[in-house]
Amino acid sequence: MKRNISLLQGGGDTNNSLNTSFSTNNNSKKFFKPLVASSLALFLSASNINAASSNDTGFYKVSGSNRGEAINFNSNNVTFKDVSISGSNGYKGFSFDSGSGVKNEFKLYFTGSENKWDSNGFSNKGQLDLGQDTIFYSTSGIAMGSNGTGTLTVDMWTAENDNTDRIFTMDLSGVTTTYAFYGNLAVTGSYNGTSENYSHKTFNGIFGGKGIKGNVTLNALGNTNLEFKQGANIDGIITATNGQATIKASDTLTITNIRHGVSTTDATITFDKSANASSLEVKTNIGGIGNGSYNAGALKINFNNETKLTGNIQNGNADNANDFVKNEVSFNGATTSADTIVMKGNIISYGTGYGNVPPDENRGNHVTFTKGSLQGNIEARGRNSRSGFNKVVFGDTNGGQKIKGSVLANGATSQAKNSVSFSSAGSIEGNVEANAGINIIAFGATNGDNSITGNITAAPPGQNTITFSGNNNSIGGSVSTTGGTNTITFEASSNGEQKNTIGGINASAGINKIIFDASNSDNIIKNNITANASGGYSDVYNIITSKSGITFENTSSISTGISNGWGSNVKNIFDITGTTTFKNDVSIVNKSASAWSISNVYNILKFNGDVSFENGKKIIEITASGSWQNFVNGIPSINILSFEGTNSQNITVGDINKGADNTGNNYIGKNITTGSEKNLKLIDNFATNWSNAEYQANLNLTVENGIFTNKGANYINVKQLTANTITANGGSNNIVTDNSDIKGNISTSSGTNTIIANNGGITIAGGISASSGTNTITVNNTDSTLAINGSITNNAGTNTIKAENGTITITKTGGKIETSGGWVATNTITAKNITIDVNSITAVYTNNNSKSTNTITATESGNITANITAQNKGANNILIKNTATSTPSTPPVSGISTPTLEQITQGLKSLSSLTGNITTNGGTNNIVFENKIWMPSQVKVSNNIMNLEGISSGTLTTTGGTTNLVLRQAASSTTNGIIPIYTVKTTGGTANLVMQGPVNVEADIDYGTSGITNLIFASNNDGKTADEFKNGVAG
Repeated sequence: MKRNISLLQGGGDTNNSLNTSFSTNNNSKKFFKPLVASSLALFLSASNINAASSNDTGFYKVSGSNRGEAINFNSNNVTFKDVSISGSNGYKGFSFDSGSGVKNEFKLYFTGSENKWDSNGFSNKGQLDLGQDTIFYSTSGIAMGSNGTGTLTVDMWTAENDNTDRIFTMDLSGVTTTYAFYGNLAVTGSYNGTSENYSHKTFNGIFGGKGIKGNVTLNALGNTNLEFKQGANIDGIITATNGQATIKASDTLTITNIRHGVSTTDATITFDKSANASSLEVKTNIGGIGNGSYNAGALKINFNNETKLTGNIQNGNADNANDFVKNEVSFNGATTSADTIVMKGNIISYGTGYGNVPPDENRGNHVTFTKGSLQGNIEARGRNSRSGFNKVVFGDTNGGQKIKGSVLANGATSQAKNSVSFSSAGSIEGNVEANAGINIIAFGATNGDNSITGNITAAPPGQNTITFSGNNNSIGGSVSTTGGTNTITFEASSNGEQKNTIGGINASAGINKIIFDASNSDNIIKNNITANASGGYSDVYNIITSKSGITFENTSSISTGISNGWGSNVKNIFDITGTTTFKNDVSIVNKSASAWSISNVYNILKFNGDVSFENGKKIIEITASGSWQNFVNGIPSINILSFEGTNSQNITVGDINKGADNTGNNYIGKNITTGSEKNLKLIDNFATNWSNAEYQANLNLTVENGIFTNKGANYINVKQLTANTITANGGSNNIVTDNSDIKGNISTSSGTNTIIANNGGITIAGGISASSGTNTITVNNTDSTLAINGSITNNAGTNTIKAENGTITITKTGGKIETSGGWVATNTITAKNITIDVNSITAVYTNNNSKSTNTITATESGNITANITAQNKGANNILIKNTATSTPSTPPVSGISTPTLEQITQGLKSLSSLTGNITTNGGTNNIVFENKIWMPSQVKVSNNIMNLEGISSGTLTTTGGTTNLVLRQAASSTTNGIIPIYTVKTTGGTANLVMQGPVNVEADIDYGTSGITNLIFASNNDGKTADEFKNGVAG
């Protein structure tokens, strides 16, 4: 086919002109063939093209790698007229001899195409067909139209089967002071062809001076190569619609914006530094169009060979996120060090197209840093219900790449998403924030340091999923959620031991899940852990699990609660295998101030290994408290500490329930939890079986101050307990140990204290008191001792003190055992062996319908030093049994025929179960001494009555009520003329004195007109109602 090389023209303004002739003798189709190996080689040498005349502007043939003779198109001439723009006269514009002005639009078909613009409305347009390799050269800036607003179109259209190599070079490198090109430049050519035949077509543009003032459109399947001399820039927008382009420059290249042309095809731009240039910084923004097409292609931009970007990579914009374009950007500096900043700017996505759906992960921003680091934020945002998406890959396998900025997923109502991965060690020097968005971050190093220096936050319904795999991983700030979810996993490293560090952990709504998954890592939490909801939030969790222990470095508080409103399921959950170390004093607190309905507020700490406190540090308090509404609804705040380790541990706690009102429940033991992660909870029926040995922690627990409850319950099952005071002001304290050492008082007011020692004893340095409450203190082990150095008092409550196979000692100078007041008050003291040395044992009541009772039972031996009083219908039931001996002690001082009074006194003390006086004043005293006597204050020795100095005992006074006193002997306790003398005074009520067996005593009996004294001598009783008295007569 014959190709006509023609030139079309339209009207325009007149101007001075520089004429260039073009030959039209082109019918032989002898096109010029370049003398270079490739189009790229010509592009690299284009800047060396030498002009025959430095002032020429026009089209030239190619001579080797240089500019040859001017192309003469015979009768068709192109005129370049002077154009002045903004006071600058250094520009030339396209025109024709027959025209009257410069052309606003001009098109160059450099492959010799027959395609033409439609002639309709063709005013101020022109076009030229070139059929050979051509160089356009000018040392003057080229202006499109009289004001530089027109467009030059370079069209490399090619026929479908045309594989002919064709090159067009526009060399404006000689321009120095003005813009090299003032107007819009469009590179086109994609119709009716394939990437294969278009690959033979190349356009080279070389720009000096200030570069280009105008927009550049890249829409050609052929090769487009643009080079900018130092100081030359693009003061306009690059729109890439199709094909591929390479842009080179030295030092710095500034471009207003680079964006996709919203076509269905992909477009690629590669930036590289010019030959002999040390570096290139491209200053521009990429993307950011508002509306796109659902079938839009991708914008692919490569920064090669030390090339850097200063500017944003953006998908969509803040006004309209309907951008379907995929921005693919890669930084490929071969020699760039990992921490060299290759991009200064933000990676932002506002939307990937359709609204009300998750982001399309095949669109958005896809950025790869093969080398180098980012200084800026990665932001996935949302607009108009559309969701942004960023995928950022740091691919340097040597590690050390950085994000000097934050990773933000702030989609508002949408689910914007960031996916960030490091092939090796990396760092984020900023925050990670998910607000109605998702961040997925993976640090892939097996050997290296990974870090996030800032805070990690998740707001509803945001999600952060972060995975660490390196040897040294750290989060410098806190991990917090206000309604979202944070999942942070420290995976096992394949390259030895790990160190993992995290700051504080806070949840006011939502879930924080921290997983230390390596079995040989050093895991550190450096601040407080808090789960505290308000305003109706539920399902608030901090879940921390570890396979290799945790060290709490600066942690002073592990706390949970609901501060106001209603809510449920607010929990701190720790499941720690390995050693747990506290380097600071810490408080474990569960406090809910809300008066509304709340439930399931927990601190759960499961220690599957040793627990230690460095340098004398301790738990300041373990406190669970709530509002009155908690207890109305039966849903207390709860702390659970389960110590699963087999080694003996020493733990010091300042207080259990410090200064708290409306306390909840505290559980301390072993094997007391079931489930895992958010379903970890207290085992079923623990309140029934809490004292079982299987729940005993191998723990030496010291509570420096007090164990307190008010309405709630404390359950403590440990090996050894040392505590100051134990107080139940409502609620209950339930304590079981092998041994307990209580340094202060045990008291209850409308509550319950249950204290058990299964394999050892209990020492109580203070007193025991019950006021409308119950104290139950039990020693179960054979021959163990329950030692009380204080008074036992009861005001309408119950004290039960038992060592049925052991010994109870109650000693207190000036102390007392007393029941009084209220409805029912009971003291019950039972042991195999009992020693009591107090001032008094008293039962008294203050209510006509009340029952006030002291019951003391020694089943093998007992010795009481106290005055015993029952008044106002109070009752003392005292049974002291001693082992019967076949040989009585005769005389009291063996081997001495005439003992001294002091020796007699000491001998009688050893035979006595009671030293003290007995008084009944309107109450009842039931006292039985078996195989021992009551210590007298006088004795008869050989018919001589002797007073025992310093002894106040042996006087029974009944002024009202009933006294039943039984002296039961299997054999006589005293012989050789030594007879105890008692004083019996009955001025009211009834006194029954029962002497059973060989009892040898003497009594001085005084009685009044209203009192009754019954002396009963018996050899035995019926065995059925032993030691029971009815109507004043022994049963």
